[in-house]
Amino acid sequence: MVGCWLFTSGPVSLSVKIERKGYCNGEAIPIYAEIENCSSRLIVPKAAIFQTQTYLASGKTKTVRHMVAN
Repeated sequence: MVGCWLFTSGPVSLSVKIERKGYCNGEAIPIYAEIENCSSRLIVPKAAIFQTQTYLASGKTKTVRHMVAN
């Protein structure tokens, strides 16, 4: 439920998916999103794509995450 103080404006649901988990440089990443806005307020969707790299060496892991696009 989206609300401000004591006044609720109704539920907002969002379902988002992409085709697969890995992409190559320069490849387009289509984002499929379905938004159901049952509230009385205008909802403006925003999206960001993050790249996560995980390194494993000598039994230790290091994860680096940064924003690729928004």
